[in-house]
Amino acid sequence: MPTELEIEPPPLATDRPLTLAEHLEELRRRLVISFLALLATVGFSFTQVDRMMDYLQRPAAGTLPQLAYFHPTEPLTAYIKLAALAGLVLAMPVILWQLWGFIRLGLNRRERVLGLAFVGW
Repeated sequence: MPTELEIEPPPLATDRPLTLAEHLEELRRRLVISFLALLATVGFSFTQVDRMMDYLQRPAAGTLPQLAYFHPTEPLTAYIKLAALAGLVLAMPVILWQLWGFIRLGLNRRERVLGLAFVGW
């Protein structure tokens, strides 16, 4: 019975070494996908930022009637930062998957199996 480390993954179409131009094209493609995922999730977070802000204010509802802003632009920057952070958290699975897909191209079969075991763990 083979152990998990002895199982060979199926060969990839990219088992041949890539040229520098192919690596850069692959990096560009994965960065575009990650950026689009981040853009979409930040956009979605902007639609929900009021609900998130209400949720974050609940613990202080009894002692603090409203948030104190000390600069005229602070409410806007607080909403933008909250939407950006929530968007980043929501996009993180896609970003990490794209990162793994790019790194995986430089690994041999055994390293891919070990890497997937580590990621799964």
